[in-house]
This record gives sequence, C-alpha cells and structure tokens, in this order.
Amino acid sequence: MERAAIALCRSHTHSGPVLGLNPRAMLYDLLDQHQKTFVDEYTHSLLNHIDSAVSEAIHDLRPSLVS
Repeated sequence: MERAAIALCRSHTHSGPVLGLNPRAMLYDLLDQHQKTFVDEYTHSLLNHIDSAVSEAIHDLRPSLVS
C-alpha cells in the first residue's frame, strides 16, 4: 500500500488531555516540571499506540464493500 493511500483522521476537543506537541498547548507552559514530564510521557505513549494501530491495520487488510 502506498503511503499516500493512508489517511489519519482526528477530531478536536477542549475536554481531552493536554498533549506536548508543537505548537504547544497554551496550558503546557503553565505546568510544573512533574506535570510536563507526565504530559510528555502520555504524548509519547499515544503516538506509539497510534503507530501500532496503523501497523496492525495495514497487516490485517481485507477487501471491503462500501455501500
């Protein structure tokens, strides 16, 4: 499968966890170092889970019917 054929969709929420991504969330700069470490670890974990989910989906491709 070509990389260009993969789409990753997301949504926007104001009630989800803070992620330490660029551009940084406004609240990130207000966190103390312990909280920033937690956010950074969560962000890293989330990215790994997304990567694993995409890899699993690619390896489990099957024909489908869209109606």
